[in-house]
Amino acid sequence: MIFRKWLTPSLGAAVGLILLVGSGCASRATAPTTTQADRNAKPTVTSAGTQDPQARRVESLALFATGVSVEMRRGLEAALEYYQRAFETDPANLELGVNIARAYMSRQKFDEARRILQTTMRAHPRAAEPLFWLAVVHKTANEPGDAAAALQRALQLDPRHINAIHLLSEIYLQQTNTTDLAKVLDRAYRQKSEDASYWMRLGDLYASAFRQIPAMTNLVKTSRVEESYEKARGLSGGEAEATLRLAGWHEMQGEYGRAAVLMEEVIRRRPDDVPMRVKALTLYLRAEDKTNAVRQLEEIIRREPLRPEFYNQLGVLYEELDQPEKAISNYQQSLTINPQQPDVYLNLTMLLLGRKRHEEARVTLSRWRERFPTDFRVPYLTGLILSDEKKYAEAFAAFRDAETLAAESPREIKLNAQFYFAYGAAAERSGDLETAARLFRKVIELDPNDHLAHNYLGYMWADKGIHLDEAYRLIKIANERSPNNGAYLDSLGWVLYRLGRVEEALPYLLRAAELEPTDPTVLDHVAEVLEKLGRKDEALQYLRRAVAADPQNADLQQKLQRLLGN
Repeated sequence: MIFRKWLTPSLGAAVGLILLVGSGCASRATAPTTTQADRNAKPTVTSAGTQDPQARRVESLALFATGVSVEMRRGLEAALEYYQRAFETDPANLELGVNIARAYMSRQKFDEARRILQTTMRAHPRAAEPLFWLAVVHKTANEPGDAAAALQRALQLDPRHINAIHLLSEIYLQQTNTTDLAKVLDRAYRQKSEDASYWMRLGDLYASAFRQIPAMTNLVKTSRVEESYEKARGLSGGEAEATLRLAGWHEMQGEYGRAAVLMEEVIRRRPDDVPMRVKALTLYLRAEDKTNAVRQLEEIIRREPLRPEFYNQLGVLYEELDQPEKAISNYQQSLTINPQQPDVYLNLTMLLLGRKRHEEARVTLSRWRERFPTDFRVPYLTGLILSDEKKYAEAFAAFRDAETLAAESPREIKLNAQFYFAYGAAAERSGDLETAARLFRKVIELDPNDHLAHNYLGYMWADKGIHLDEAYRLIKIANERSPNNGAYLDSLGWVLYRLGRVEEALPYLLRAAELEPTDPTVLDHVAEVLEKLGRKDEALQYLRRAVAADPQNADLQQKLQRLLGN
């Protein structure tokens, strides 16, 4: 139960405090050593009939100390009789009565606990503590109504009894009694207390109420949480625990930036507290404040320089901030500390490939292959590098090796559409159209919405003048998925031209030329269709533009010379 968090220590642990009360009586109050007589004897009190309060207190403490000794050796059940006699000797001892009642309660002896507390209450009619523990007994015995009544009486005596406030709030929370809960919390909020822990716990109660019963916001202002924690912070001089509670509240409200700022206050007091910095980092990430997240990570790394996971996270952040060189550096540092990280090799290689640092990428892949020789991603990325270098036959072979390794892997690996697209493009450019067609069909099977694969396969066939009906269907799908795409409109016009629908092809090609005014292939297609329609002068204009866009293209130069008749 929640209230147990704030209960006093166990009965045995409390003996030191109680013994100190009987100063001047050390000879009678010292815990006894183990003896056979002690094990067998019933508790006796030599001054049981005396009326001297000091003598009764001394006897009571002696019996209590003996009970503690017995409890330590033989358990609570054997010690209870000593505790009972100690209380009967000095029933006015409030602390002793409460502790003995707790002992009975721990043994599920609720009637005995109630009797002890009732006696204590008669001796101390203005004390709230026995009423609080009587409520604990009722609640433990599943008597919430009686518990609530006892707590209300306790709070009449001591309106700032935070344990009673807490337990009564818990009862009303469990009953979803929002009206009475709001009254309890409001009365507590209006108290004048200079105790920081009082306000911190009240803030906890408000936060718990809003979390468990969102409808409480209709009865109580949520600002009470922050106000309570701020009072605790003020009274404690900005003590870290109150600041952390307030940060946790803002986090629960989704106010991650405010929570992170509060965490920074704690960090200024504890600059070397790495877990605290990690918490602040998490908050900055949730607030999408990458700049402060980077700053926090760099401070963490200064204090924990051998933790590769921090370098990896910093590398990811630098990638997102478009600072690839810093990302590369952090991934390299991570791999120096721990070279057994295949995913970090992947991130590093992709960054190097994107910056066309092919030789460094190859060195990274070599280190990766050395440690993970069957990882299919090594030949896959090798194929991407070779494709970027226009070494399509070698790239095709590398992709084939990657597919083989994936198939032979002991764990199931499902190659995705992106892999098969790169593989298919390498096959087409190395001249193996049949394999290319199979691979692009695989792409479309894995991702039916991949319009790029539809267009690639359709144009490949249209350009070769084969499977034209199927090519037309694929290209139409690509245009439907991505309208006003210059490359796709060019493909549509070109396949119509190949199908003999020349006049129908021209508008698509002209629109493609508007969208891609410097693409030599598009301009060449417009020129060829215009020439086919007998519009030679217009064809020359587009062909000249194509040559200007790609002056090293010998085929375009020959077409221009032929059209000029020279």
